[in-house]
This record gives sequence, structure tokens and C-alpha cells, in this order.
Amino acid sequence: MKTSVGQCLLSVIPVRAEGKSQAEIVTQLIYGETYRVLESTEDWIKVSLDFDAYEGWISANQFAEKIFEPEGVFTKALFVTYQGTIIPLGGHIPEKVVSTKQDILTLAKEFLGCPYLWGGRTFMGIDCSGFVQIVHKAAGVKLPRDASQQVTEGVEVDFVDRQSGDLVFFKSKSGKIHHVGLMVSKDEIIHAAGCVRIDTLTQDGIFNKETGKQSHAYHQIRRLI
Repeated sequence: MKTSVGQCLLSVIPVRAEGKSQAEIVTQLIYGETYRVLESTEDWIKVSLDFDAYEGWISANQFAEKIFEPEGVFTKALFVTYQGTIIPLGGHIPEKVVSTKQDILTLAKEFLGCPYLWGGRTFMGIDCSGFVQIVHKAAGVKLPRDASQQVTEGVEVDFVDRQSGDLVFFKSKSGKIHHVGLMVSKDEIIHAAGCVRIDTLTQDGIFNKETGKQSHAYHQIRRLI
């Protein structure tokens, strides 16, 4: 391999837990994002993403050398077509982008109805922490990839002091952080569960608006900005 620095030049590249096609997708590279090569085999390359230092494996066939600096972040809509390639929100184009302040909640609501995909970071399929990460990236706020990492960001807020824009974290029965969403009002949360949706939030957790049943157990609220 000629270089240890690569760049995603496809709309999306799946990043897998292991160097094999059957391995789970743990995250995705989006057009323009760069990465460092850690090791390689004939068919697979282990990479570290420059944006959030997340590590995983990509197909060697999808490797491309870095050709431009990802200076600006695309934030205008869920996607745009650039020179025949779909660029998802949060991706980069090889031109200077004039960045404008984007409202995180407005960006989040653009994803309503988008399908859930474990490891996903785009409108074509997205998971809970990928959703939170990408809308903040498009608004100029950098977050780690996983909910268990995101819960260390910002400051903790008491439930009674919650407000729109806060991040809400949820725990499994074992106490592990396994879900995150974004408050859109005092009593509503937008999150990726089945699809990106808005549900009711109480101090017990998330309640599905259609079924009325609790889907996630509340853990903590954190405020970034």
C-alpha cells in the first residue's frame, strides 16, 4: 500500500468489527472522511477514523488515497448529489464550504422516519449514537461514536432542569449505557429505535407513543452547549 492515509470516496463505506464480510458493521465512513491505516491483509484494512478515532476494518477494494482536505461539512439536507455521487449529511466535498450555524434540532427532525441500522450514520440507515453524532457534526459539534463514550461529554443535568437539545442516556438491566436520544421538548425525545422517531420521555424512560409501552430505562441527562 502506497500510503497510510486514506479517504472515503464512496457515499458510504461500512466499517466492520473484523476483517471479514460476515462481521458486524460497527460504524460507517461518509464521503470525504479520512482515516489512518493500522494494518492490512490481502482483502481487508484495519483503519482508525480521523473524526472520532473509531477503529474497524474496511474492504481493501474500497481503499482510496487521500486526495483533498475535508474542510467543510455538508449540512444543507439529508444528501446532495455531487459529480454523480450521493453525499450524505455530515459528509465533505473537495471544495471550500461556507459553513453556517445549523440548528441541531432542525437537523435531527430531517431524519424522522429514516430506518434503523446498527452501525449506520446516514439517512439510508442509522443507529442511536450515530444519529446523535452526525447531527452534532453537521452543527459543528464533535462527539465520540458510541453512547457509552458520549455519556462522558458535557455536564450532567438534573431531570427537573431538562431542556430541548439535551442528550438523554438509557441503561440496560445490567446498568450498561446502550441508548441515547435528543430532547426536542420537556416531554419528548427524538431517537433512532426501529426508525428515527419522537416518543414520550419521563423520569422512568422512553414510552412509545403508538403502544404506550416503555422501551428504554432512563439513566442520565447531559448538556453539551
